[in-house]
Amino acid sequence: HWSARSLFDRREALWGAFVIEAPGGPIYFLADAGYAKALSGWLRARSGNPRFSLLPVGAYEPQWFMQYAHMTPAEAVQTHLDLGQGYAMGTQYEVFAMADEAYAAPRQTLSEALQIKGIDRERFLLPEVGGWFTVPPR
Repeated sequence: HWSARSLFDRREALWGAFVIEAPGGPIYFLADAGYAKALSGWLRARSGNPRFSLLPVGAYEPQWFMQYAHMTPAEAVQTHLDLGQGYAMGTQYEVFAMADEAYAAPRQTLSEALQIKGIDRERFLLPEVGGWFTVPPR
C-alpha cells in the first residue's frame, strides 16, 4: 500500500492498475484501488470497454481507513457498471484475513449488490480458491 517498498519510500510511485491489450479485448486489473468513477472513465477513454476486469472486493473494513486502498463489494459492482459491463472477477477475498470484515462478507455483500443492480451472477465471478472459468469471447 501507498506504493511503499521499504519504511521510508511512501508515495514515491503510483499504485498498480494494469490494462492488458488482448486479441479478444482489453483486460483491466485494478490492484489496490478505492472507488473512483474518474479512473473508470479514464480507462475506458484510453482502452475502450474491457472484455474482463479483475476488481478488488475484500479487505474493506474499516471503511474510514481502507476506502482509498480497497473497494467495497458494492463499489466493485459500480466500477463494473462504470467500465461498461464486460465480465468481472473479484479479487482479495477468502484467502487471508486482511481486514475487519467477516470471512464470508465479501461474497455475501457482492451477491446482494449484484441483485440490487440487476446484474447476472455469471457476469461478475467469485470462484472458489483454485476454481476456474472461461471468459467468453466478445
